[in-house]
Amino acid sequence: MLTLLLVLQFVIVISLILAVLLQQSSSDGISSLAGGGHGIVSGKASANFITKTTFILAFMFMLNSLCLAKLTIMGLQESGRIIDSIKEEVIENQDPIVPISQ
Repeated sequence: MLTLLLVLQFVIVISLILAVLLQQSSSDGISSLAGGGHGIVSGKASANFITKTTFILAFMFMLNSLCLAKLTIMGLQESGRIIDSIKEEVIENQDPIVPISQ
């Protein structure tokens, strides 16, 4: 599950970077490579679409980050419980130490 979320995080990050780069800052930018608004989709409509896409990707990034953090914390707690149970088992199975008198 953790690996799947990490791969999804990578895809979201790449998509978010592309969405930010495609946003129109002024008259120039990478978004002008798409035709500069002379095509079927106007510049304002494509800007709204890219803005909404950026917002959705940012929300997905935050949600996925929280899920990854929760799974990591649960994994650390589980490994801590395993280590504690091993320590208890070793202590219970240990023979009592008898002091040697001199």
